[in-house]
Amino acid sequence: AHLRTASADRAVAEDRALFVEAMTAFRAVISHFSTEEAAARAAAVVEQPDDIQALYDLGYAAVEDGIAEIGVLPLWRANRVAPGLRGVVVELCAALEEAGQNAAAVQVLREANLDDFLCGYLLGFNLIGMGDLDAAKRLVPALRPSNDGEVTMRRRLAHMLERAAACNTPLDDNDLRGW
Repeated sequence: AHLRTASADRAVAEDRALFVEAMTAFRAVISHFSTEEAAARAAAVVEQPDDIQALYDLGYAAVEDGIAEIGVLPLWRANRVAPGLRGVVVELCAALEEAGQNAAAVQVLREANLDDFLCGYLLGFNLIGMGDLDAAKRLVPALRPSNDGEVTMRRRLAHMLERAAACNTPLDDNDLRGW
C-alpha cells in the first residue's frame, strides 16, 4: 500500500531526490513483477530522472504491464519536467484512470488546457468517473469530432450520461446501486 500511495503522489515527482529514491524502490518491484526490459527502463529513469522519453517509456510500459500505480510516478515526473506535452498528458491520464484516480486526471487535463478532441474526451470520461455529471453534461456537447472514431467516442460519453441520468441516484461514494 505504501508504494501505491507514493506512486500516485504528485509531490514525489516534484522533488527530484525523493523521486529518485522512490524509483529505486520501484525498480526492485518492477524487477520482480515485470520484464527485464521494464526493469532496464526503471534503471534508466533512476540514472536520468529528467529524461522525458525515458520517463514516458517507463510509465507507458508500466500501464501496459498492468501496474499503472507504478506508471503514474514517472509520468507525473515527465509532466513536471515538460508541462503540458500532449503525449505525456494523455498517458498520465490513462495511468491515473487505470489507478482509479479520476479526480487527479481531471486536474491534469484542466492544468494542461489542451484544445484537442482526445483530451476533451478524457476530461469528460474522468468527470463522469469522479461523479461530476453536471460538468460532463456541459462538456460533451462542446466536443467537436473530426472523424468517425471521435463521433463514436462522443456518443459513448453521451450514453454514459444517459445511463447515469436513468439511475436517478446521486452516484456518490455511498451509492453502490447506481455505480
